[in-house]
Amino acid sequence: MIPSRRSESHSPASRCKSAGHPLTTNGFHSIPSSASSSTHSMNRQGSVDNLIFKLLTRQKYVAKCLGFIPARSSVAIQTTPVVERDIVGCLQNEASKPRISNITFSTVTSATGLPTVPAEPNKARSSSYWKTEASPSNNNEHETPADACRKANVSRKESGTHIDTVVTTIDGQRYDTRELDNDPDFSETAEWAFPIFQISRKYPKTILSRLTYNIFQQAELFRIFKVSPIKFFNFFHALEKGYWEIPYHNRIHAADVLHGCYYLSVHPVRPQFGVVKSPDSLIPAPLPLAASIMSQMSTLELMALFTAAAMHDYDHPGRTNAFLVTVEDKKAILYNDRSVLENHHAAESWKLLCRTENHFIENLDPAEMKRFRYLVLEYILATDLKQHFEIIMTFNDRLADMDLQVESDRLLVGKLLIKMADINSPTKPYGLHRQWTDRICEEFYEQGDDEKRRGLAITPYMDRGDAQVAKLQDSFIAHVVSPLAQAMHESGLLPILPGLETSELMINMQHNHRKWKEEIEIETATYDPSTCNGGSVNGVIEEESASNSGSPDPRRDSPSLDSELSQ
Repeated sequence: MIPSRRSESHSPASRCKSAGHPLTTNGFHSIPSSASSSTHSMNRQGSVDNLIFKLLTRQKYVAKCLGFIPARSSVAIQTTPVVERDIVGCLQNEASKPRISNITFSTVTSATGLPTVPAEPNKARSSSYWKTEASPSNNNEHETPADACRKANVSRKESGTHIDTVVTTIDGQRYDTRELDNDPDFSETAEWAFPIFQISRKYPKTILSRLTYNIFQQAELFRIFKVSPIKFFNFFHALEKGYWEIPYHNRIHAADVLHGCYYLSVHPVRPQFGVVKSPDSLIPAPLPLAASIMSQMSTLELMALFTAAAMHDYDHPGRTNAFLVTVEDKKAILYNDRSVLENHHAAESWKLLCRTENHFIENLDPAEMKRFRYLVLEYILATDLKQHFEIIMTFNDRLADMDLQVESDRLLVGKLLIKMADINSPTKPYGLHRQWTDRICEEFYEQGDDEKRRGLAITPYMDRGDAQVAKLQDSFIAHVVSPLAQAMHESGLLPILPGLETSELMINMQHNHRKWKEEIEIETATYDPSTCNGGSVNGVIEEESASNSGSPDPRRDSPSLDSELSQ
């Protein structure tokens, strides 16, 4: 233990006193005026030097005991305290970053067969979360703290933390990251009315990669996970090239879903989880604090959500699962007629990610890598509308006990986010909603044309000669979008921006629904029974007519943007 005071016998003042030198009030001896003053001056200077040396040595000893300086370091003692404080502060900051690699997998598995990670309630769940730097091997035992700090900065810079270069992908696509950082086209990324079609006309081949870069930068994922810019752009540009040039399920839709996930996670919400309303109390329960979902999720979960949104419809052929099963497509055979497209999107895009030149997640440790893959697959498979009502009911059942500090609950909320983003068209302003409606109808008509060529029965709403757009959207909003939006709104998961009494998603959805109902009323006034589509049942897009016959559940009569029947 370091003593709090020196003993008088060892102090400079006592030594001066014993030598017969006079003392001043501050404890230092005065300058002798005799001819032998040079000898006394040398003795005095030596005692002051000894005092400074001991003080600095004691400071180094304290720092070494506290772990700020390696015990075997041969650092020369600095006479400038500011330099030493900077070095110690740098090392202290490096040592204080939290880790997530020391996690273990539990035996709990999901439908994907991948292990889950138990929740860590004491771990910070915020977007400022730092991924720990890899500990460099100490090959040189005489390495100074300044050298270690400098090497850490160089390591971060080389690994892509500081993105300030022009990047050219393996296929020759050029990205100027300085230009991307200041691109005014992406200044409205946090707006629900983000002009996706306007930007896609300017960047028809790179809309997805540019938006992904912007969102990763906003969430600081490049810095946190030391993402290589070249591998990042290699992957996301290859990914967007893998989307077909079809009306709806193209790279613009993938970018729109990614934007939806970002909007829903970045704005503050007030989750009503576990709110107990006592019937005996007249005082209403206090409102929960507003916080973004992004701040509640770990950054690994956030990166997985954004990556899954970009990947979720990769290599979509513009045909429904039911069509692929009917024609015995090789993908349906491969995946046993179950979630055919969703399994295909996940598997093929993951293969693309695993290529060496595209592997932007290379700095994840093995535990993080397994967790990241598990989350990406769960999010993509959740976009299968066969799971639509199951996920909503699971959420409603868990609502009273929901806790975002629990990993499984955050996963469930993440599924709601990507599902809402995937079917967000009716919740957008009418101009955007109408463009998406025209696109999905055109893709439906192309499938109907294909069915006609193959001699198959044309799926309802896919016959361009008998268009029933208003009925399609009315049924889709009422039976598919509204239940999900209501569940999220009532649980406080939809952002309510300042100046609004409710979420703009709900406002837009109600407005759009009214417009379609008005259009149906106009069509009904001029209704001709001879032109009725005989294949539809109460405005239903049926996926498996044999399994649906006689079903009393009205939810089975619900068309979707994927023309899938939610069961």
